[in-house]
Amino acid sequence: MQLTASQIPSITITSEDKTLEYAGLAHTSLGNATLDVIDNKLTVSNLGSSGQDGVGIALPAELSAWEAHWQDLDPGGMLPVGAYLKQQVIGTGGTVTNGVLGTVQVTKENVGNYTISADFSPLGSNTRTVQVYRGSTLVAEVTGQSGALCATSVSISGSASVGWWPLYLDVDFNVSVNISIGGTTYLGDRVVMIPEGAAAPTLPLTVQLTASQIPSITITSEDAAGGYATWTRLQGLTPANNGPAQDPEADGIINLMEFYLNGNPLALDRSILPTATLDADYLTLRFKRLDAAELEMTQQAVQFGASLTSWSASVIGPVSSPPDGNGVIVTVSENGADPDDITVQIPRSKAIAGQLFGRLQIGK
Repeated sequence: MQLTASQIPSITITSEDKTLEYAGLAHTSLGNATLDVIDNKLTVSNLGSSGQDGVGIALPAELSAWEAHWQDLDPGGMLPVGAYLKQQVIGTGGTVTNGVLGTVQVTKENVGNYTISADFSPLGSNTRTVQVYRGSTLVAEVTGQSGALCATSVSISGSASVGWWPLYLDVDFNVSVNISIGGTTYLGDRVVMIPEGAAAPTLPLTVQLTASQIPSITITSEDAAGGYATWTRLQGLTPANNGPAQDPEADGIINLMEFYLNGNPLALDRSILPTATLDADYLTLRFKRLDAAELEMTQQAVQFGASLTSWSASVIGPVSSPPDGNGVIVTVSENGADPDDITVQIPRSKAIAGQLFGRLQIGK
């Protein structure tokens, strides 16, 4: 768009809609911030010291979760003392209507020392659980924590997530650091804050990332569909048990399959597995598919065969498909934000000596 004028001394623009799309979501610049997408990364620049410059990210009602990752906040430890990054969630929840539901902030106190604080009181949560990890090991879990959390590091990178619940802060450090909680110091490389007893917010929501004395923020990725990593956190899994092939509750269903079938990875429940029925023409398998899993999986198929050693495969796509080369019919029934209903019909003509087997295969 070009604005030109003739014999008009000046033009004053009182407001502009500074919005662009990234990761399928609308991002709007706040204050004087400038937004650019370069090499599939969102850069938020022209951030001053007012604390009002940043980006607002609109989360529509159909999302189950949101997660963003950004580059090192303090490369080389050059940020001035008092520089901070703040994340606020705006929306409706608890007793709040279209207001601030929660705030988390990382502030530089001095060289190599940062304070991480969180306030979820608008949602009725005055305390929080703080978890410290070193690698995949849970080093400490402190409940009822209300003061600021102090962490020592030479450099910080991080991730922040918000979903239906929990609303929490997750900060990853580049190296093992000393993390002080209530006067006790732990050695770890990751901190997670989870509010206690909070009322669930209602989507849609807006996440606002603002900064003071941080020249720019580069967001390297956003998970707008609530992918596997976000799902594990929302389900209460930790780095110690969130691997795709792990089975924390030992019910024979690995985490990745729980994700796909919309299961609970911490509850014994085999009812989520595909059910099988047999009629004169077909062996029919039925199961649920989580929308987020549909987007993330690179392999979705039903395998079938007349023995347990030789299998053929039919692909499960995003929509229903007519009989393929094997005569297999896949029917996908969309349910809005709820999991899809999947029905796969395998011709009984594929049986040998009355034997026909079927199984679900997924991968990412």
